[in-house]
Amino acid sequence: MSQLDSHEVEREIHSLKETINALRDALESKELEGERLLQELRQASQDHTKQLESTVDRMRTRLEEESQARDSQIQQETQFLKDQLEQSRQTIVALRNQLEAKKNE
Repeated sequence: MSQLDSHEVEREIHSLKETINALRDALESKELEGERLLQELRQASQDHTKQLESTVDRMRTRLEEESQARDSQIQQETQFLKDQLEQSRQTIVALRNQLEAKKNE
């Protein structure tokens, strides 16, 4: 091998080493960028999950409050109807007693 060929081979080797180093640097940069993006996605996912959990909690609380309010209203209406029924029974008894009293006169 001549000295010229040897220099060309050394230059080619040097060029290939520089290319390898540049590719390695680019790959490491891409890996770091990928890790950064993955970390951002994880954080965004966690944030979104927390927002959804908060929304679910608020909806659950609202549903429970509405259910309690509805139950309370049903109890009030039921009591009102029971009271009216009792008043009606008392009126019937009073009218029956008056009717019996008039029959006995």
